[in-house]
Amino acid sequence: MKTVRYTSGYSLKELIHEIDRIGGPPSWEVITGLEGVLASAFGETQVLVHVITGSLKLSAWRNSDFDGDVWTGTIEYGGPSAGPNNPVDYALYEMARGGEHDWFRTLPAFDPLFENAINKHLVG
Repeated sequence: MKTVRYTSGYSLKELIHEIDRIGGPPSWEVITGLEGVLASAFGETQVLVHVITGSLKLSAWRNSDFDGDVWTGTIEYGGPSAGPNNPVDYALYEMARGGEHDWFRTLPAFDPLFENAINKHLVG
């Protein structure tokens, strides 16, 4: 089964160092800020993905993890789907067509938003 995945990972070491200096874990605002950007990025992929049967769009999911040092957000397409083509085994090939078929094409524009979600909560 071939799936397509976009992952953003951000080291929170600077933030964690600052938090250690003042005491306490990363703030709720940092984590919810990162989650909010991930949700927006996922929403954009849902708008950009081509829909014929709906299976590809319905195969999408997002997930995040924070291990204490690194927050990782993932958006994936392919695999199980509630659509008529289940599982979706063509996501990689559809995206490889490029151009309008690449629903991840705008995701790099979200990188500064992820960084802003971290930086605006750094204590100087």
